[in-house]
Amino acid sequence: YQRRVHGSFSFVTLKHQPSRMEFFNRPMDYEGQKAADFYSTTIIRVFGLLALISGFVLESYRVAVAVSVVGFIVAFSLAVPVWPHFSRNPVTFLSSKKKVASKKT
Repeated sequence: YQRRVHGSFSFVTLKHQPSRMEFFNRPMDYEGQKAADFYSTTIIRVFGLLALISGFVLESYRVAVAVSVVGFIVAFSLAVPVWPHFSRNPVTFLSSKKKVASKKT
């Protein structure tokens, strides 16, 4: 921890705080991609069905479009950033083998 004093305020910060760009640049594993795809399609389908029903019952295109836009925003905010949930199974690569040059006589 580091303690910084600025005027009458005292701040305690960690030595390394991840920046906003580090949050968005983390790698997503294959299981995380599968989960993000499932979440986004399920959310868009559910909100699409709600938009269809609410627009039909209220006889309003405005309500139907608003509900579907809210669904897209929710799906985007849950699926696009790489949340820690999507990085649980990191991909492990095989170690490289050094090539041995053999000479034929």
